[in-house]
Amino acid sequence: MGLTFFPCSSYATANSSGLGGFFRYSCDPAQQAKAFEQAQAFARAPQGTVAFTGSYGTGKTHLLVAIANARREANQPCLYVSAVTLFEAISDRIHHEREYQPLLQRAARTPLLLLDDLDKPKPSEFRESVYTSYSTNAAGLVSRWR
Repeated sequence: MGLTFFPCSSYATANSSGLGGFFRYSCDPAQQAKAFEQAQAFARAPQGTVAFTGSYGTGKTHLLVAIANARREANQPCLYVSAVTLFEAISDRIHHEREYQPLLQRAARTPLLLLDDLDKPKPSEFRESVYTSYSTNAAGLVSRWR
């Protein structure tokens, strides 16, 4: 399946329970409805690769967390991770001369990988190869790109 982009160009709100539920997501019907509907559909039946795009504060992370929570509530496995956190953990293992492949293998083997903040780590060939590997090996990659 190809990569599908859904622009997020409005906002998300959280009530006192915090982020992470579809019912807490506020959207401008003209611009956000498709991203919201796609996130809900993807949470029910992940298929292919989906990327939510938009500037800071437009609800991309909120949708990712909502997908993760919906999958968890359905007792379906998934892994939500920030690209920043993932590559910091890899860098730390390399710095301490420890194996980092188990981190990559765990992420690659998960049925649904929810990868946030793809635009944050400094671009490199290694990171690009990791992203390419995940998009072809995981059942679904939901990403947050600007």
